[in-house]
Amino acid sequence: MNLYEKLLIISEEHKIIIDRSKVLPGIDGAFIQIEGVQPVIYLAPDLSGHLLNAVFAEELGHFFSSYGNSCVNKTLKNDMDSLRCESRAFRYAVDLVMNPFTVWRLLKVQKFNLYDLSQYYEVPVSFIADALKVFKIRYVYPLVETRKEMLNG
Repeated sequence: MNLYEKLLIISEEHKIIIDRSKVLPGIDGAFIQIEGVQPVIYLAPDLSGHLLNAVFAEELGHFFSSYGNSCVNKTLKNDMDSLRCESRAFRYAVDLVMNPFTVWRLLKVQKFNLYDLSQYYEVPVSFIADALKVFKIRYVYPLVETRKEMLNG
C-alpha cells in the first residue's frame, strides 16, 4: 500500500471529503471545516506523485491540528496565527509520513541520502529536508540542553 492510499484511508476513517477539482490558481491544496458540515480537503487536479502526497499529508495535518479557519482576514495577528497553523499542520504531516527512528536507521545504518529518503517515503526532497529540521528541533536540541545541564549541574 502506497502513501497516497494510506492517507485516503485516514481521511475515510475521519469522514473527510477529498475533492480533486480546481481550488484556486496557485493553491495546491486547502482544508475547509465549517461547523455542522463535513470537512473537505481540496487537492489540485494537476498534482501527482510525491508532491500530491506531501500536500495531502499537510492538509490532513490541518484537520488534526486546527479548525480550518486560519484565513479569516488580513491582520498581523492573523498572519502570525496562520504561520503557526501551517507549522503545526506540517509537523503533523511529518508524523503521518515519517518515523524518526526509521529515518535515523536509514540515514546512519543504510547510508540513505535525501533523495533516497524521498523515494522511500514518497514525498519531495524539500519535504524531507524540512522534516529533518523538525526532527532536529524536536529530538536533538532537547538532548543538547540536557547534556549542558548535566555538565553544569
